[in-house]
Amino acid sequence: MEARVILETGVVTAGCISLGTYLQDTAGEAFQLNSLGFLGCSYILLLLHQLVPQFNPGLRRIDASRILYRTRADPGIWCCALLPLAYVGYGIHVGNLPELETSFLLFTIPLTLVHYNASNLTQIAGALQLLWLRSHLIQHDVFSLSLFGAICVLFFMLLTKVPELLPRSFTEGEITLVLQLVLTVILSLTLGVLKGEVDIQDDLLSGQKLAVVAFEGVLLGTVKFWIARHLTRGRGTPLFYLTFFTTTLTVVLPLLYQSFGSSFLIDIFEFILQTPTRTKLLVSWTVLIGLSVVIVYVRNASAAGGRVSSDQRKVFHLVMLAVYVPGLLMDPSFLWTSSVIGLGVMVILEVMRMNSIWPLGAILKKNYKVFVDSQDQGEIILTPLYLLLGFSLPVWIIPMDKLDSTDLRLYAGVLSLGVGDTMASVGGAFMGRHRWPGSKKTIQGTAISIMSQLAALYGLHKLGVAVMFWQSIQAVILTALLEALTSQIDNLVLPLYMFCLLSILPT
Repeated sequence: MEARVILETGVVTAGCISLGTYLQDTAGEAFQLNSLGFLGCSYILLLLHQLVPQFNPGLRRIDASRILYRTRADPGIWCCALLPLAYVGYGIHVGNLPELETSFLLFTIPLTLVHYNASNLTQIAGALQLLWLRSHLIQHDVFSLSLFGAICVLFFMLLTKVPELLPRSFTEGEITLVLQLVLTVILSLTLGVLKGEVDIQDDLLSGQKLAVVAFEGVLLGTVKFWIARHLTRGRGTPLFYLTFFTTTLTVVLPLLYQSFGSSFLIDIFEFILQTPTRTKLLVSWTVLIGLSVVIVYVRNASAAGGRVSSDQRKVFHLVMLAVYVPGLLMDPSFLWTSSVIGLGVMVILEVMRMNSIWPLGAILKKNYKVFVDSQDQGEIILTPLYLLLGFSLPVWIIPMDKLDSTDLRLYAGVLSLGVGDTMASVGGAFMGRHRWPGSKKTIQGTAISIMSQLAALYGLHKLGVAVMFWQSIQAVILTALLEALTSQIDNLVLPLYMFCLLSILPT
């Protein structure tokens, strides 16, 4: 029995109970209540899958001949509940819970459990859960239900295919969470655009239109490149530019024309330079990107063939703090758009690095090497992408038209990663003496993390952010404990967990 896993599960469960107790009194509509009940039953099944192997070592994951998942980390199946909890929690809180997107996220939990433990009991329990929301699903048209079913099947298939294509890049929980994120976006966009519920020309804000087009272009271009290379075994560089060029001509430019009209370049520049604040933010972010490049070169030169330490890598957390805090306070909608586009750029750069695409591939490979985290065991380097995701997910979950710089939920990534994770690492390195059971993290580092986040909360309060004292303290303490105990990648799970806890706060 591993004490760390037991403690980690206890921390996650405490947060879920806290959120569930609050939502039980808040939910009013039938779908909200059913979603909450579905989550509760799903989490009980998750607990069994998480804890039973700890008491029966024969059930633990062992496959030395074919390692598909990250080693030195437990499966982390509980991660598959994070995004559904965040989505349902915020949706109930504001009274807006889209049925199909929510149902998909809920269904991914039993699908995940069946995939990783295909016992008769798991399959029967999963089938019974699928019937839970049947009355809500049958109200939708055939097209929507067909798309919903196709996305669910795709999710189940990719749970197997992605780890085979990218071995040792994920734990079971991490790949589940990543697939939930990507497929929920695809489901939402497809439903909205193809059914005409979202008119790209009129209904979306300019920033959303630009972000949606950029994301679709990057996603389609990347998928087309991987498929084409796998089928043709062609050379990386020509194939890369060919697929992205054709995607730009056939997808991106038509969507830009549909969204903004024939003068889309002028409209995009007008959106970017709409206010002096956006100009200042853009200049400051450009300077910070340049500073990051300089830091990479300097650290790479000084590392002399080795790797930099974990606390040295936290300098990028500070750079992200310098990007996100002013952006959230001054223009959160502009940050929303910029972060989506930034993620697309990082995906393209990672594809270039992995495939040695001229002219940046070799340079990126050389300079990324010393910054690789011990958790990056596979071919793809995910911690930088997860860092951007961690800061951005609390912003993306909230619709752009509801973004409010005084909403503490937006700062879940800033608090948990930019302040908490950074100070836990630095403080633990200098002052850490006593370690948590089964973990490299220290109790002193966790205490410093909590105190630093409380100080940051006070600073945000002074800047006009609405901070509810006791609820915020609970969120900070539980998130700091999870940071100390989890073997999942912090950048991905901590912000979502804190966002769930902050969903208790009044709007």
